[in-house]
Amino acid sequence: MTMNEVATVKGVCLDLDGTLYSQPGLRKAVAVRLLLNLIVSPRKHCRALRIISVYRRTQESLRGTVVGTDIAEAQLTLTCELTGESREIVVKCINKWFEEAPLPLLPRFMKPGLLEFLAEARRRGIKLAVVSDYPARAKLSALGVSEYFDVIVCAQDPDVQRFKPDPTGLQVALRRLGVEKQDAVYVGDRASVDGEAARRAGIRSAIIGRSSAKTAQLQVACSDFRQLARIILQ
Repeated sequence: MTMNEVATVKGVCLDLDGTLYSQPGLRKAVAVRLLLNLIVSPRKHCRALRIISVYRRTQESLRGTVVGTDIAEAQLTLTCELTGESREIVVKCINKWFEEAPLPLLPRFMKPGLLEFLAEARRRGIKLAVVSDYPARAKLSALGVSEYFDVIVCAQDPDVQRFKPDPTGLQVALRRLGVEKQDAVYVGDRASVDGEAARRAGIRSAIIGRSSAKTAQLQVACSDFRQLARIILQ
């Protein structure tokens, strides 16, 4: 994919976790909080550590899988089966450590150049969407970037119900944006997941933080959002 081809975009869809913020940094910060709790109540939080680990693995096992009408419920059910924990305990753990604990920490891990990229894209009339495997609104609000996005799509939406690299989420986002696939780019951090989802949807992709990675025909690798801006926002 050439720079001239990328520069023609009318819509940009972005992954959330690991793309808009540093996921390793956030996970370490949350882990520190969890370990502090572990000192106070070791039995309870050892169970939490196991639930979190299994919950993450179940997502990977469900990628590309058709599970019916509720992928969130399928992930919870599988986690309960593998951990032997009740649904109530698993839900409480996931809500606390996946949904609540990360929110106040997120701003410090925002990717450099993100705000400038979003602001300039909007100034130029480029439509923006988030396409995430998890609910995104609370995290976008915590990052202070909600206002930039015209569309927010997650795997749990009734008309998606698929984890990437299934292209359904991207297809739904483009339909809501009113942007044709040849005029769009998907920005993510994992070529095997985000890049593959874009390929299956027939759109171009940019992989952030993988400047030395081998890229496919429809992919471009960027070290950060500043480099992406120089390519897309020429």
